[in-house]
Amino acid sequence: MKLPSFNDFLNSVDFDKIEYDFSLNSPQYLKENHNPFSKEEYRLIVDSEILMSKILLNQYHDWLSEKLNDKRIS
Repeated sequence: MKLPSFNDFLNSVDFDKIEYDFSLNSPQYLKENHNPFSKEEYRLIVDSEILMSKILLNQYHDWLSEKLNDKRIS
C-alpha cells in the first residue's frame, strides 16, 4: 500500500476547523483577557506549535511509508 503524499494530507487539512477546535478546547485561562501573552506573542506560539506538529507528522508519514514499503518487499 502506498500512502498519499504528505502534501496531499496537508492540503486536505481544514485549518479553520483546527482553529475552532483549538479555541473550543483551550483552557479557560487562555480565553481570558488577562492572558500573559500579547496577541502577537500568542500568534507566534501557535504558529510555532503548528510548524512543530507538521514536522513531526511529516516524519511519521516518512517512517510509516518506509515500514509499509519494507513489508511489501518482504
